[in-house]
Amino acid sequence: MSNYHKTLNLIITLVLSICFSCSNENDNATHTETQLRSAFLKDKDYQTVKSEYSILESSIKTELWLEKLTQLRNLNLSESHNNLIKDLINQLQDEKTDEDKISSIAVSLAKITPEQDFLMMFGSLDDYKLGEDGSFHDNIISLDLQHSLKNLESYSKTFKTTSFNKALPDCNCSWTCDWYNNGYSNTNCNETTTGCGFLWLQSCVEKV
Repeated sequence: MSNYHKTLNLIITLVLSICFSCSNENDNATHTETQLRSAFLKDKDYQTVKSEYSILESSIKTELWLEKLTQLRNLNLSESHNNLIKDLINQLQDEKTDEDKISSIAVSLAKITPEQDFLMMFGSLDDYKLGEDGSFHDNIISLDLQHSLKNLESYSKTFKTTSFNKALPDCNCSWTCDWYNNGYSNTNCNETTTGCGFLWLQSCVEKV
């Protein structure tokens, strides 16, 4: 690992430590809800976020998503959403994470969440906000999305070892490619095992 990568992980770890040290048992969830995410996302464009995320330690990646899920639980979502998100949090906090269980939770969430909202909730580290009337932004439940969530790749891996071209950059998007770079993306990149999709546990197949 390069000195830059070591320094980045050290900075994020220090921020995480400060978040925890400043919290007590009563306000821990609220206080750490955005502290680490805010520090990580601050002043970064999409490409930089994805690039720096890819070299973070797995424990820091998990903490970033735990903060995002906590932010979602503090919204006025349905009881079904809250229960599933709670189950997801428990899975991420468990030392023996059950990937099949995570896939099952993801599919269950996709069955009750419109696709556009699902992508903003579970495919982005940015805060998610409900519509002005407190409802979802869309009403389309995607069967294709549910299918894609049935086989989450192991997030203990980093990159694929086959068909890797050192001359090409790593891919950095899958679901949300059209959201960035004026909708332009290309497949002239190395597909990654993780870094995109649901909680960024799935492969990236295009680059913006």
